Amino acid sequence: MAKKRTRRKLWALTLIPACVLVAACAGEAGGSNDIRHQEPADAVGVVTSVSKDASTVSVGFAADKGYEYFDGTTFDLATAGGLEDPDGLAADPNNLAVGDHIEVWVNECAESQPVQCADPIARIAVDSGDS
Repeated sequence: MAKKRTRRKLWALTLIPACVLVAACAGEAGGSNDIRHQEPADAVGVVTSVSKDASTVSVGFAADKGYEYFDGTTFDLATAGGLEDPDGLAADPNNLAVGDHIEVWVNECAESQPVQCADPIARIAVDSGDS
């Protein structure tokens, strides 16, 4: 009987730290898979308009120098996960205002004038409000 208890204790002592380690690593990896933490922004500029509906916030965009390709674009940011604050924490796109400085990442864009990009994600730039 003593051997069974010892085995159970050893098994529990092995399993619990392993579960904690896996949970900690999974939480850490979640944020690191976000392109905003891996690549420089595709577009940087200033919010020129904000229009909201239930699932997206449409953000008019005036590009900074060097990002003119995206000038005049309207980015439709998802209300869940579409925007981060400068520290990399989730932010509510509903709180964006004209004049905010943002960085934007895109997957694919239709060649048009202005360019149209599906599923963009953004971050409020560190120097927001300085432009």
